[in-house]
Amino acid sequence: MEFYVLFDDAFPCGIPPQHVVDDITDWLFGEHQGYGEGQVEIGVCGKIYTPVPLMVDVYIDIEGCPSSAEKQIIEDQVTALFKRICPSMPLRAKQVDLIIASIIGAEINASARFVVVGYEDQIPPYPRDLVYVSPCGDLEPECDVLPCLNDVIFVGPDMKKPPC
Repeated sequence: MEFYVLFDDAFPCGIPPQHVVDDITDWLFGEHQGYGEGQVEIGVCGKIYTPVPLMVDVYIDIEGCPSSAEKQIIEDQVTALFKRICPSMPLRAKQVDLIIASIIGAEINASARFVVVGYEDQIPPYPRDLVYVSPCGDLEPECDVLPCLNDVIFVGPDMKKPPC
């Protein structure tokens, strides 16, 4: 059996420190795995993995002037999307586009883009060994990598410009 243990809002990105993962592993499988010393039956062994966090900014460009209430709802739903994502799960820009369309309407031109942050000194400016960024702007993380929301940033003519 193999698991990830994630804690909502208890640790940054929901990822517990290794000592917590070790304690949970001992509790679940026992100190000597397979002997029924933990919560699982005799003969059951396993491992609990700690995912690697990948910090991501979401840039949202909406034509026109969305209200502050619309922006807040979009931000809340994007945050909820990131809380539901699992390690190694692809993250599609279209998912955020659909969130935006459900709030402001499909007739208003809007787009979303992901920017991996915290790796600005690398060339290219994202860790190739952690994530593949597709030409469409989708994120495809490697095994055991968990995309985590760093910030939702609204851009446009009168707002902050996205990085290139």
